[in-house]
Amino acid sequence: MPISIRYATENDAELIADLSRKTFSETFGYLNTKENMDKFLNEQFNRDKLISEVTGPDNIFLLVFDDEIPVGYAKMRHGDFS
Repeated sequence: MPISIRYATENDAELIADLSRKTFSETFGYLNTKENMDKFLNEQFNRDKLISEVTGPDNIFLLVFDDEIPVGYAKMRHGDFS
């Protein structure tokens, strides 16, 4: 299974928003009640808010794929590596 990484585009905004919610839930869900997770995700990982962040001009997102299946992402800001 080949791993690949590519720059995300505006067309990937919904995918990144969904990955954000999924990976956060998988990582921290066991530490919280369903009600607390739902509240946090709806406030901090609001899908529309995340889509806006992905399409923001100062942000760069990389998508990671495992055999063409999206499995993660990374976020950087322009200038982080200058």
